[in-house]
Amino acid sequence: MEEASYNSAVHDRMFLSYGLFLVVWSTFEAVLEVATMKIANMDPVHAVIVSSGLGFERKASIARSLMALDGDRYATAISLINQITQTAERNAMVHGQIRIGSESIAFVKRTTDQKLQTTVKRLSADEFAIRVATVNVLVANLQANLEITDEELEAYSKTGLNFLKKPSGSGMQPKRKP
Repeated sequence: MEEASYNSAVHDRMFLSYGLFLVVWSTFEAVLEVATMKIANMDPVHAVIVSSGLGFERKASIARSLMALDGDRYATAISLINQITQTAERNAMVHGQIRIGSESIAFVKRTTDQKLQTTVKRLSADEFAIRVATVNVLVANLQANLEITDEELEAYSKTGLNFLKKPSGSGMQPKRKP
């Protein structure tokens, strides 16, 4: 590991890239959920119920499996999903320790499957920004390829919010004990 020293401009750029990565990945997962909803002809509430407990690997697998049922119609979308997951290397970025050095960011991931294994993925600020920008473009291409609008994603993100607070007179009042 390189010795940590603070370089404000480099660190700020890495923090911004990491934040953008989280937003882009959230969009990717929403695109997968909306695609699954549309292909399986589900309404948004049922789609949220089915997908809310799933990790992205399951979401991607379900979406690809549904797409594959239509032959080559979704070949480009399936390819984009695979490119996004391979390019992003999300698990290393999210499930490990993040170490920021003076000129790079390192993602340290440990696994214990019969023995301890450690992998380190180190990227310079430029490499990290390029990787995030690439994933962002791929996600935008997937969204466009599947003809999922920003308005659909926004509406889907609001699914279930009406269950948080029930307005009086809505007919959705809790049942009272006798």
